[in-house]
Amino acid sequence: MTELTDFDLISFKVADIEETAKIVKQMDDGVLKKAKSVGIRGYRLLSKVAETKATPERLAWLNLMTQSVTAVNAGISAFESCSNWTLKVVQRAVFEWELITIAISGNFELLDNTRPSQGNPIIFPQEFRERQSRISCVDRLRAYTAFCLWSDRDYYRKRISGRNMQRAFTEERSPTLGPELEAKEVGLFFGSSSETDQEDLDRRRVIEQDAIQNEIARIDQWLVDPTLQPWTEKLSRLAEQQKGPMSYWQLIDVGRSVSEELQNLDLHYAYSIYMKGSMALHGSTFEQFLDISTENTFVFPKIMIDEEQHDTELDFIASSCNVMMVLLASMDQKILNKSELRG
Repeated sequence: MTELTDFDLISFKVADIEETAKIVKQMDDGVLKKAKSVGIRGYRLLSKVAETKATPERLAWLNLMTQSVTAVNAGISAFESCSNWTLKVVQRAVFEWELITIAISGNFELLDNTRPSQGNPIIFPQEFRERQSRISCVDRLRAYTAFCLWSDRDYYRKRISGRNMQRAFTEERSPTLGPELEAKEVGLFFGSSSETDQEDLDRRRVIEQDAIQNEIARIDQWLVDPTLQPWTEKLSRLAEQQKGPMSYWQLIDVGRSVSEELQNLDLHYAYSIYMKGSMALHGSTFEQFLDISTENTFVFPKIMIDEEQHDTELDFIASSCNVMMVLLASMDQKILNKSELRG
C-alpha cells in the first residue's frame, strides 16, 4: 500500500484568473464584489503550493483552503440565486471551519502584523494565546489530518458494514418503503443499478466491498505515518471513552464543542449564528421557514427574500473565508515553506 508521502501534489490553477480579477475590480462596491474578491484570493493561494509530494501538514492546509474557496463560491451562488436557506447552511459550515483554522493557528508567532484585507487586526485573548502555545502549528495541522482521516475511515466502515451491504444488494425490499423507493434510496448511497438477479447483485456487492476496503486500507496506512501516529493513538483512546462523534477541539485539548471554543475566544454571543444555521439545516425551526404575524394573525410560507439579511449572510461568509485564508496564507509563508520552522 502506498504511503502518504508517496502521493504527488498537483497544483491547482484557474485559467484567466487575472482577467476575472480585473472584471471583479470594476464591479460596484458591495458584498458580492467582496465575496468574489475573496474567492479570487483563495484560487491564487491554491496555485502557489510549492511542494510536489504530499505531507500530513500540507494536506491539512490544502483541505482547509479548499473548504474556504468552496464555501465562498457556494455563498456567491446562493446569493445570486436568492437562496436564503443555502446561505444559512453555508454560513453555519464556514463558522465552524473558521474556528478550526483559528485553533490550528497555534502559537500565534505566525500572526505577527497579520491583517485581513478588509477589517481589523486578528486579536485573541491572552489566556487563549497562552493555552494554544502548548502545541506547535505544525502539530495542530497534523492532528487535523489525523482527525479527518479517522472520520473518513469511520464513514467507510459504517458504509461497508454487513447489514448495510446486505440490504443494499438483495432482491428483497422493505415492505415499508416499497421496492421502487428503496431502490432509489440505495442508489443514492451505492449508485444506481438495474440488476435484479441475485447473482449479479452479489457480484456488484463484492466490487463495492473491494473498493471500500481499498480506501480503508489506504487510510490505515496513512494513519501510521510517524508524524500522525501520536494523534491516531489519542483518537483511539477518545473513541473508547465516549460514544458518538468526536470534535477536533477534543483532540488538541482545548474543549469539546463549538460553544466551548467560542467561550475560549470570548465570543460566545456569536453562538446564535451557528445555532440558527443548524436549525435551518435540521429543519427544527418555524421562524426561518414561516412568516408568523401575531398582529394580523396569519401564517405564510417565508419564500420571499429579505435583502438586508441576504447581504448580511454573504458578508459573514466572505469575512469568515477571508480570515481562514489570511491565517492559512501566514502558515504557508512562515511554516510550510520553511522547513527549519517545522516542529
